[in-house]
Amino acid sequence: MAERLRFTDFVDIVLARLYELDNGEGEFRDTREIAAQLKESVPDWWPDEAVKVLNDRGYVDAALAFGSAEAVITGAGRIAVEEQERDRSSTIHEYIAHPANFVLVTGSGNQVVVDSQGVAQTLGGGQARSSAPLPPIEYQVSALTQIFEHLRRSGVLRVRREEFMRLLPQLTLRDGVNPIFEPLSFPVVQEGLAELQANGLVEATDDEFLLTNPSG
Repeated sequence: MAERLRFTDFVDIVLARLYELDNGEGEFRDTREIAAQLKESVPDWWPDEAVKVLNDRGYVDAALAFGSAEAVITGAGRIAVEEQERDRSSTIHEYIAHPANFVLVTGSGNQVVVDSQGVAQTLGGGQARSSAPLPPIEYQVSALTQIFEHLRRSGVLRVRREEFMRLLPQLTLRDGVNPIFEPLSFPVVQEGLAELQANGLVEATDDEFLLTNPSG
């Protein structure tokens, strides 16, 4: 974002990240880790206040005891994200459409920050854990092609962007997985997506991907 991140924007981003990280098992996520993943630093007290705001709105269930800033998204929160994702003027729409404007993250809850040399630094729990090269374009294309083929075989020719982001880390949909590049996330497969679009295998809008017929 061009202007400084506001608290309102931060609350929306936290909600969107909780939506992405939701595994359907009611696992609580630490919003302080989410704050640590942002490109722009925020005050230390923002995660606690954001959780309280979202809890009051019914968008998350929060573990507020003992100073915790952990939360899990609720059904109402999921609806709010999906409604705001369709609003092109919203922070959530901008985050989902252009996550690299805010932070580069993986679906596992680990952060992948790309430095000026194109190296992805993986973070978790607020601490640096390991670094690995970004997946080469061949790997990206192979992974994306397999996911799109799975959708085609299932009769799905249109997929919303947020649903596609949920499919990326799922290793069961792909062969030839190299753990050093996993889990894949939306920001790190941009070159592969551009290649598939250039070859006419997929079309992209701000909201969804349209799968074309590979045979023409």
